Amino acid sequence: MKMYRFAILLVAILVLLQAAGVLAATGFGMGPATLEVQRGIKGWDIQETLFIMYTGESDRPVSLSTSGEIADWLSFHEGEEASGPTRTITAANNEWTYTPVTISVPVNRLIGQATGVVHAMTEPDTDAGETVGMYSEVQVVVQVTARKNIPAGTSLVPLSPEPFDLTGNDYKVGHGSVGLTLDVQNVPSNVAVDLTVMKDVPDSLLADLQFLAERVRLEIMDAAYVIAASRVNLEPEFVNDALMQLKVGRAWADMYGVENIRICRIGLNSEVLDTVFVGYDGDSAVFEAVSNGDFSHFALVSVSSDSFTDINWSLIGGIAGGMVPLAIVGILLIRRRREATS
Repeated sequence: MKMYRFAILLVAILVLLQAAGVLAATGFGMGPATLEVQRGIKGWDIQETLFIMYTGESDRPVSLSTSGEIADWLSFHEGEEASGPTRTITAANNEWTYTPVTISVPVNRLIGQATGVVHAMTEPDTDAGETVGMYSEVQVVVQVTARKNIPAGTSLVPLSPEPFDLTGNDYKVGHGSVGLTLDVQNVPSNVAVDLTVMKDVPDSLLADLQFLAERVRLEIMDAAYVIAASRVNLEPEFVNDALMQLKVGRAWADMYGVENIRICRIGLNSEVLDTVFVGYDGDSAVFEAVSNGDFSHFALVSVSSDSFTDINWSLIGGIAGGMVPLAIVGILLIRRRREATS
């Protein structure tokens, strides 16, 4: 634990020293520069820590406030141990002050990125000749995640679709959703799958996606979004197959042509999955693919119509009057895959 605290302190020092000369110029700064929460599960509380450094004549009160989408999600606490919520803390002179923060993610928030800013301000010290107080801020980014619990045993488990809204990132991508149907066996208790969505392919996965495209000789034109599907206590051997259903704005799909849309599994054992265009559901286009239990990240991409691949892509016409229920489609596709491999 001491080494962990030392590592955090060292990172915070480096961040603050790089933050436009905040410490040197004003004697007041807050870190890290960006507080990133990679998995903020809906309905859960997350405990994080901010660091404040003040150099001056004596201890000084600091007022904390928030803005942005997550302004109402954050509460602050005095001291290293989480006490009752407060909006004013005391910054110790020439020492690091650790400020616990609780981030409460609303249960009804859509999955995807949520952002905000934490503001820290002091009142001017008129005795020292100050006319304005000192100010610092921290960007906060939370990847809102839905945890889907898996019942113990062996069965076909349809997980309710998780909607998201990427209109602000790309109006053509617009509203979408991700749904999973898992064919599981001998699943123990307390297992789950965490689902979230990212508009851009993470830097850590770009090389994997590029290598995959080169290997199957596909030219990727655009990525609508990336889905992170993280297994929680769910080992790959418990999952026979996973049917993934992805929705995207009809405008985005039609711009590239539904026959040119693919679902790619990227990361471990990257693969372009046999992708089925199910049909239109209002303003959305719906695509499905079956993956094995070794899933992690999936990208919905468009490819050039001139790309060559030896994969036999399927195209199924639109469905009038709505969508075929996810569980039924899951049964059909998973059975088809089993029959093909038997």
